[in-house]
Amino acid sequence: MDKKKLLIITAHPDDAELMFGGTIHKYTNKGHRVDVIVVTNGENWNRIGIKNSKQVREIRQRESKKAMGILKINSVSFLEMKDGLVYKKELIPVLIGEIRKLNPNIILSHSESEGHSDHKEVSISVKRVCNQSGEPAPIINPYCDCKESPITDFDGLFTHHTYNEGVISTTKYISLAKKDIEKKIESILCHESQFIDKEQIRDKIFTEAHFNGIACGVEYAEVFDSVTSNFTNSDMLTD
Repeated sequence: MDKKKLLIITAHPDDAELMFGGTIHKYTNKGHRVDVIVVTNGENWNRIGIKNSKQVREIRQRESKKAMGILKINSVSFLEMKDGLVYKKELIPVLIGEIRKLNPNIILSHSESEGHSDHKEVSISVKRVCNQSGEPAPIINPYCDCKESPITDFDGLFTHHTYNEGVISTTKYISLAKKDIEKKIESILCHESQFIDKEQIRDKIFTEAHFNGIACGVEYAEVFDSVTSNFTNSDMLTD
């Protein structure tokens, strides 16, 4: 099987692990390359009582890098946009260059149905730069004003599936092993500024993964929605 390059684009540190941690581990463990772009540093929130935003920013970046090491990702980069004030007009031109630079085959990001405003803006922005209806998407358009070369082999964009969306024809399940879920949990728990009750997190993640697995006839799974895709399989990549 050809090795793929996956790119995860999220609003905050810990989003990638919470939404896609099992899938990330599954594919890095098979030798595929995974890179992560984090739009903000998540400096506006923590559970350990630190009010200095610069200090929180440093802590959250450190936690993120540790978590990504557990998941064996190739790189993590931070766009340093203001937490809570992400705006698509500013984000879209930056994303075009960053995505082209990494030249991924597959992109994973937020659903527009998620509650946080930053998640919505990231989702809208990623969908805009990956849109292949009408004129070519900016990430592959050779005439787009960008110093980076266009993506050469783009297979599709998938977004996080939220439970309020229901299962539709574009819903895709990724089967996961118990080890993938364990590594997902281990990576989430690296974010000590965000998650205090470790047992609660462990129970929550295993329960969600098992519930998703029941829906598609496996033990554990994560769920995505295909937005722009050339895939026809139930999994993004064949095992």
